[in-house]
Amino acid sequence: MPRLRRWFPMILCTAVGLLADQATKGRVLATMLEGEVRPVFGDVLQITLTFNPGAIFSLNPGTWIPGFSSNAFFIVLALIGIVVMAVVYARLPDSQSRLTHWGLAVVMPGAAGNCLDRVQGLPGVVDFLWMDLGFPPFHPWPIFNLADVFIPVGVGLVVLDLFRSEAPRKHA
Repeated sequence: MPRLRRWFPMILCTAVGLLADQATKGRVLATMLEGEVRPVFGDVLQITLTFNPGAIFSLNPGTWIPGFSSNAFFIVLALIGIVVMAVVYARLPDSQSRLTHWGLAVVMPGAAGNCLDRVQGLPGVVDFLWMDLGFPPFHPWPIFNLADVFIPVGVGLVVLDLFRSEAPRKHA
């Protein structure tokens, strides 16, 4: 596969995903105050500006370890993840399913988008999507952003590809 064609999913997803993530966060930052709530779809989906100094589900080692710089820790962790993903992506054989290529490519803007929030010196990652489907675990789901959507979708594609490639081996 020619080099540019091989990198097309990663470049496309990173550019489009980062643009969408940063544009939506910028719009929320410019038009809302922290804690303000705007219904989008009744009580099911709302927009509310919050800052998450931690990580997934607001896990924050800075609250457990006095003086620990969570922001620096998560910047370094994200940068390591971004480099590892790029190296893994570069080393994927051309014969590897395109689903894995696209999966890694979809994770990249998620990691980069939240890292950018931290580098900008904001009080935390900008989260604004609030969802409550009325039943656990979605009652309510923790507030999130577009970058937070990209990560599990991309991981899901990679896992799906792993299951798809393992199934023929088990039957053989």
